[in-house]
Formats: sequence, C-alpha cells, structure tokens
Amino acid sequence: MVIIGHDPGVQGLADVLAGEAEDDAQVPINRSGFLTSALAVLTFTGSWQDLEPSSGCLADFGAPKAV
Repeated sequence: MVIIGHDPGVQGLADVLAGEAEDDAQVPINRSGFLTSALAVLTFTGSWQDLEPSSGCLADFGAPKAV
C-alpha cells in the first residue's frame, strides 16, 4: 500500500507504526527530519487486524536532500 500525505501527519504515522528500524534506516530521519518528498518504507508481518503502534519496521528511508 502507498500512503501519500502531508507532513507532519505522514511522519507522525511512520513514527507510530515503526517499532524498530533496519540497519541505518533511522539515521537520515534523525539527521535531516522528514523532508519534502521523503519516502519511508515500512514492513509488517501478520494481518491488517494485527496492525498497531510499533508493529512495523522501518526498512528504508529516502529524501531528495538526504540522498
């Protein structure tokens, strides 16, 4: 699923859903914030009914100025 929205809502949603981060995926967010046109890739296991805060993993993050 792709969610397109406006900040701070999208960053807030990503922060709530991501319980952990793979490798260094969190580093660019901490360094530069959730910039315009940023992309957060979250992974989940289980069904939609299992989706809750901190149930996802931040698999990747990219932003034009962070790349």
